[in-house]
Amino acid sequence: MKKILLILLLMLSISLARETKAEKGLGLFVSKEGPGVITSYKDFKLLLGSNFYTFDYEFFGLNLSDSLQLYIGIGLYLDKDNGDIKMPLGLDWQLAKRFDLFFEYIAFIAFNNSTIVMNPYNDVSSLGIRYFFE
Repeated sequence: MKKILLILLLMLSISLARETKAEKGLGLFVSKEGPGVITSYKDFKLLLGSNFYTFDYEFFGLNLSDSLQLYIGIGLYLDKDNGDIKMPLGLDWQLAKRFDLFFEYIAFIAFNNSTIVMNPYNDVSSLGIRYFFE
């Protein structure tokens, strides 16, 4: 439990030093689970698919160039059968002032005997486009 709290504290401290994006965004995405809608507010994202829902918080971002950003987040994945904790790793590419294209690879996390392990058999990727309102 102490390890999890330490990780959460580290993520919070990193996120406080990070630049934030435009306030609100809305877009579409596709994944192997099917198409869906994405809505975002600052570093929080909600993805609504045809048979699943995810909620993410991007806690780390690294600007690779003026228009390209690498991000890491943590979130919840819910479908009709179960719910999982997930860790998206993605790229945001700002196409124009209010549009971005994103790709993210999502690894699912499992807890086994107080250790955190990645579940590669559940991995999902998604590709989408967003419009940001200011």
